[in-house]
Amino acid sequence: MLNFKSLFLPSTQEDKFDRVCFNCIIFDVFFLPLFPWFSASISLPMLFVWYLKNSHKTRFIRERSFFGVIILLMFISTLICPLYEGGSKYDTTFFYSVKTLFMYLTSFWYYFFFTYFFFKYNRRITDIVYYSIIWITILGVFSYIYKDYFIVFKQIVCPFDPQPQRWLSGSELVFRYNYFWADPNNVAYAVSGLSLFYLIEQPINNYKKIVVLISIVITLFFTMSLGGIAVSCTLYVLVILFTKKMSFSGNSRFVVIVICICLIYFIVNNFTIIQEMYDSGIATRLDSYDSYGGVKAAGGRLKDLYSGIEKFNILFLLVGCGQEGFVTEIGHIYLLYLYGLPVYIYFMYVLFFKKKINYTDYVVLIPYFVGFSINISIIEQKFLLLNMVISAYYSAKVYRLNLFQGARICN
Repeated sequence: MLNFKSLFLPSTQEDKFDRVCFNCIIFDVFFLPLFPWFSASISLPMLFVWYLKNSHKTRFIRERSFFGVIILLMFISTLICPLYEGGSKYDTTFFYSVKTLFMYLTSFWYYFFFTYFFFKYNRRITDIVYYSIIWITILGVFSYIYKDYFIVFKQIVCPFDPQPQRWLSGSELVFRYNYFWADPNNVAYAVSGLSLFYLIEQPINNYKKIVVLISIVITLFFTMSLGGIAVSCTLYVLVILFTKKMSFSGNSRFVVIVICICLIYFIVNNFTIIQEMYDSGIATRLDSYDSYGGVKAAGGRLKDLYSGIEKFNILFLLVGCGQEGFVTEIGHIYLLYLYGLPVYIYFMYVLFFKKKINYTDYVVLIPYFVGFSINISIIEQKFLLLNMVISAYYSAKVYRLNLFQGARICN
């Protein structure tokens, strides 16, 4: 008979199959593009094998208790897709709706797997996060120096990315760095969250902190994301003012000052790209004021919100209609109309809300929440999976804390 309690006790001895799967899957999530032929993570087959063999090991996860109901509601919403006529801005085919359902359901598998692994083995991922930030930054520098080669590279590894085609056709004034993804804004939000995660979880190594700070500045610069820049600056100021996670001492302070001077010098001597940012539409977005309360909300998001609210159907309190296109930027309405209120609440809890974690841990999730809220970033699968990894990491912390508190009470 299966001893449920002993099965889930944390251990420092990693099962070989668990370890191999974790290393391959985490490497894929942080460093690799999607399959070049269809939008799915390269590690999905391995995750599927692990889940077939070990799904019972994830039973302790609170969110898994409701997963069957969530699957049913999402499936019903998908079946409604070809029948619903409610004013969507563009058509969502039934095939596309099924593909979207598959993407979101398998993303929860990643969450369950990572929560199990982090809880069971207490594996830290600060080094993985650190090197992924460096990797994203290096590709960004490469895209800036060797733009034509980078575009060719993107066409090979990410053939469905529309940005290279738009650039080659001349429809874009400036090339915004988007890593292996589709939207540069999503890259900015994700890297902002990763950098905060590293600084909060690994606050000791001053020189690595400096490298991370330089990397986030460079990446935000190349993505040209107003939202990413605003969120990063705000959160970094809060972390500096209210925590000790970004304090520097001794020689590190001198290094930080020198690096800041070098960054200012670099910006001044590369003013052309700043002018390109201005010409590419950032200035237009900053000046885009209209009758919606005086602001257009960075590209019409307030107007998008009002438009989405007008299309609300009482059906969405239970299930969605399996269709996209009611909004183009507001993630909350997108998800609510896609799968209904219960599924929306489930997503919010899994991705963003954890009990008994420090307020500084929530800071890490804010860039992902903002990206979801104003950019529907979860439609970018690797963004969603990174969010799942970070959320699973903090969920595992909660489970371990509860376990050890229970053990102390028993003793």
